[in-house]
Amino acid sequence: IDCTPNFATSDKIECKFHLRNNGQQDYSVLKWRTPLDGLRSNCLTVTSNGKKLQYDGIYLKRSAPGPNQYLLVKAGQTVSSTFDVSDAYDMTKTGLYSIAVDTYLEYASLKYKIKGGSPDVKRETELAIVAVYNYVQSASQDLENNPPRTKTWFGSSPTNKPKWVFDKMERVLSKDRFAYIIGGRECDEDTYAYTTFGARRMFLCNLYSIADPLIGYDTKLGIIIHELSHAVARRDDIVYGQYNCKQLAIKDPKAARNNADNYEYFVESGTISSL
Repeated sequence: IDCTPNFATSDKIECKFHLRNNGQQDYSVLKWRTPLDGLRSNCLTVTSNGKKLQYDGIYLKRSAPGPNQYLLVKAGQTVSSTFDVSDAYDMTKTGLYSIAVDTYLEYASLKYKIKGGSPDVKRETELAIVAVYNYVQSASQDLENNPPRTKTWFGSSPTNKPKWVFDKMERVLSKDRFAYIIGGRECDEDTYAYTTFGARRMFLCNLYSIADPLIGYDTKLGIIIHELSHAVARRDDIVYGQYNCKQLAIKDPKAARNNADNYEYFVESGTISSL
């Protein structure tokens, strides 16, 4: 953390926070409770003439973090933020001040490789991979906290199966290395992507490449969720499309909980409701 060394009591006290990834793999870092989120939490220790100052900023009750609350910090990369310490601490008295970061990081290390594709598709795929992990992390809470959405895609009969599927996705993504291959022999004009049961790679076709990255239906985010449900949880392709998936949840909830598109649309409906 770097701060203005000298200032008048009426000045803004500007500090810059730097977070560097000195490791050899990428990390998805939660901004909350760090200066990367501004001074929206008590994440500093500030003293005046040796006396600790009280944090006078806001206190938040938050839901589960969405993907936009995470930053992908690549190996060797540094991310930074700028904030005004006086926004949350009384620094109007003359004296010697000390400012230090006093918090912890929540992060996930994701092991993956993207092969092929244009720079834009690769960049959007990176964003989607991080978003996928963040959504499956919060899926258990989403299933419990949003009964109408859960009923829409998985039916009304109580079951832990969707939670089991999302939990398994999270465990596998945090442990195993995945390959995301742009293009493949089985790609055609009607295919978004494909994989096989137990695989740790998926092939992403042209419909995937031209899809929106994160917001809406049939996005890069959702397509990866769909393929993960095959690869790590052995979900089937019983029906395709939003209407058919909703009807399946009404008429045969057990089948809906075994259908890959239902998992995709459950997650994607969250990207729309969070706007």
